[in-house]
Amino acid sequence: MGGEYKKQVLVLVSNTNFNRGQVQNQNRAVSLLNARGISFETLDGADPTNKEL
Repeated sequence: MGGEYKKQVLVLVSNTNFNRGQVQNQNRAVSLLNARGISFETLDGADPTNKEL
């Protein structure tokens, strides 16, 4: 099975979120990934241009 796969972490966030608790949780998750040296990409799930992704 010759295909190689690259492992990726995708963090789904909402940049238009006004819930303070959720914003803190998002920031905490990103901080933990950074602290552990885990590379990741964030995607704003509330952005309409990302709907097809």
